[in-house]
Amino acid sequence: MAYLKYGVEYYIIHHANKVSYLRAKGARIGPDCDILTNIGNFGSEPYLIRLGKGVTITSGVCLITHDGATRVFRTTDPRWTKETGLYGCIDIGDNVFIGMNSIVLPGVTIGASSVVGAGTVVTKDVPANTVVAGNPARELCSLTEYRERAFSKTVKLKSVDPKRKRVCLEEQFWTKQ
Repeated sequence: MAYLKYGVEYYIIHHANKVSYLRAKGARIGPDCDILTNIGNFGSEPYLIRLGKGVTITSGVCLITHDGATRVFRTTDPRWTKETGLYGCIDIGDNVFIGMNSIVLPGVTIGASSVVGAGTVVTKDVPANTVVAGNPARELCSLTEYRERAFSKTVKLKSVDPKRKRVCLEEQFWTKQ
């Protein structure tokens, strides 16, 4: 595969394949991952990001590998210069789901089989088999508890046809009122 340069042309060379593009930029991405967010949301150091097998990164998720706020020290502390930066890896285990518009900050590890709720700001490590949500992220329940609660609310659809799906869901939710 030819490489022109980083940017739009580089992405086009990868046939708009986000995983291929991010791997070429150095991100470590396991098999069967779904990247639904913009490739720019992997930040300026995608090579500091590792995703395990079967990870889902939904729309609007930002993975931030550096702390740009340290720029304020440049005028107050002579040790900080334009060449000084604060960086951290993001390590996401196997079978993790990260909900829409969540933010994962530098130096965070998210354990395997975990769920990060929509809009969550992950500032600390998330243990395996855990569901977290909020700003900052806090533990809500175990994955087992979440699975049981979610299953009790499932809707059995009679088909996958979109028109039939709509009828079933409208019957399920609007006729109970």
